[in-house]
Amino acid sequence: MGSFGSNSYKGASGIPKLQKSGTMVLTDQDGTNTVNSSYVDSPQELEDRAAGCDLMEKKGVATGSVSARTLGLTISGRSRRASLQNGFDEPEPRWGKDATGRHVYVDPEDVPFFRHSLDRDISAGFGSGIIVRNGEGYLVDREYEELLNYDHVRGTPGERNREPWRQAMLAFLIERYPMLNKHLSPLESRSNYEKGITNVAPLRFRIQLNYEGSDGLKKMQDLQRIIQEETVKDNRLVSRIAAVDESHPNRSDPEKSKYTLYLIPWAARKENMINWLVRNCSKAAGMSTKDIRLFYAGDTLTDLRAGLYGGGDANTMFLLATGSRVAPYILERQAMFGNEPLDILWSSLRRPSDRLRPTGKKGIYTFNVPGGVKKPNRIIIGDERYPGMTPPGSVHAFLKEFL
Repeated sequence: MGSFGSNSYKGASGIPKLQKSGTMVLTDQDGTNTVNSSYVDSPQELEDRAAGCDLMEKKGVATGSVSARTLGLTISGRSRRASLQNGFDEPEPRWGKDATGRHVYVDPEDVPFFRHSLDRDISAGFGSGIIVRNGEGYLVDREYEELLNYDHVRGTPGERNREPWRQAMLAFLIERYPMLNKHLSPLESRSNYEKGITNVAPLRFRIQLNYEGSDGLKKMQDLQRIIQEETVKDNRLVSRIAAVDESHPNRSDPEKSKYTLYLIPWAARKENMINWLVRNCSKAAGMSTKDIRLFYAGDTLTDLRAGLYGGGDANTMFLLATGSRVAPYILERQAMFGNEPLDILWSSLRRPSDRLRPTGKKGIYTFNVPGGVKKPNRIIIGDERYPGMTPPGSVHAFLKEFL
């Protein structure tokens, strides 16, 4: 049933490309290779996505999708069928609708919204895990899957009676957060999926909660306080999760703000996922990560954090795609984005200078990664460097300029 650990990367389709080019290109999907996560595809958007794919193919680089989409929405039907033979067992995504309005499976390859964004060498799903292309199908990185599922019980007395992460997390929320059902996303119901109400099944390593307006923000903060309290108490499960804020604050009317909180295992954060796959790919290629050029493009605060902290000691360059909601907050040196602090970027009483520093070239910055990695990541703000473009147009321009 599939391949385990780094064995998933041995013989993978992207490894010869990495060995020859020394380069890996990873991109987010919704809002980065699409316009604002809408399902309306303009001719310009499709043209820009195609141009980006053509350039990556021409350059012969290893490619990857790092996205909140389920893994099944990053691969074609042909690849999915081949992957099922390798042990890939994610329930099928049901993007289409039948005559009654019930969600049914359609091949993503037949849907313009997914065109030019499928079948990358690696697919990493935010809350789904990692699959690695090997021929027609994909192998599941079982070692990473194991880490996400059982990290919260490793080394504890209860390790032998292991409860998977999702069940343990939901049990905790039911006990401590009375407002859970009010704010739990419809995507978290297996029944909704089976009835065709939602188009994907609940993810094993992600729980989504939705809030609206100022009252919703307070309710989200209540949950965050509970998590903080349990972390201080050394609750192993809670101390090993990440609460990821993917909010859409409305600057003109805060009551129209929409807040989304994802609860995920600590190792499932995008920067950790990127570090994991870069490390395993470099090992399979017989290369040092220091010799790899890593390009990553995304549009959310989660992507920004991955661009700031991800890549390890690879030569890392990150694009915050044109049109990102985060960009104005950075360009105006704001301290907060919704409920998330941006103070890591700026000077403080303890830190006399900014960590995000202009280079003198329009839209290009460096960020000195805290900790043991002694090198800066380069950060490109698309709205400065590539203004007026579609998000995928800025990805193409970014790769064309620096690849």
